[in-house]
Amino acid sequence: MKKILLITASIMLIASSYSQSSIVSSSDFVSNTASYDGKRITIKDVKIDLDYKDTFKGNKVDVKPSSSNAALGIPVLGPLPTSNNTTIMSCNTPRGFSKVQVIFPGHENFIGCYYIVDAMFDKLTNEAKGSTLLDGEVTISGNSKTGYNILLYRIY
Repeated sequence: MKKILLITASIMLIASSYSQSSIVSSSDFVSNTASYDGKRITIKDVKIDLDYKDTFKGNKVDVKPSSSNAALGIPVLGPLPTSNNTTIMSCNTPRGFSKVQVIFPGHENFIGCYYIVDAMFDKLTNEAKGSTLLDGEVTISGNSKTGYNILLYRIY
């Protein structure tokens, strides 16, 4: 009986620690993305842009750098400087995933690499009912160099 109780308690402890994620404000995430590398975090009050997915799918994309973010020391995810005040950012989406853009209100110039499983993307597209810019929250995991996997989403 003691062994069954011990096994049950250990399984519950492992499951609860695995499923926990911390809630982070978008300002905290944008100002220090590297501190959340490898952690599972939830960011509330974001916009999910579904139209943006084909832009990055394995291609290099011209994006405008944020002069205000650079002045504040806020990192922009993985850019390579080029001429005429643009940067080239490469976001290599894994096979079986779709690229979406997560926009943080107040930090619209922050560029990141976000991808979601194709089946979940199809479900999100169906729930959007034709809209391409959705308000909601996302739970992500990943790092600032290779990108973030959207594990869960919630549309408001």
